[in-house]
Amino acid sequence: MTALPASLRRWRAVIQHFDDERDTDDGYWLYLKPGYADSDGETVIHEDRLRDLITRLHTVTERRKSAN
Repeated sequence: MTALPASLRRWRAVIQHFDDERDTDDGYWLYLKPGYADSDGETVIHEDRLRDLITRLHTVTERRKSAN
């Protein structure tokens, strides 16, 4: 696990795991805690640029359990 950059710390309550894999040209990987997803319903966010990752974090919400 990579240390969380200061620019992502405001979202630490929803971040389960963060990896900076730029050294292998694979960008940033962020795994959300169970119960959270971005606006596309994704629980894993992958972006090449940190600012794009932050843009997607702005869309993260708590998923509600279905009432089945």
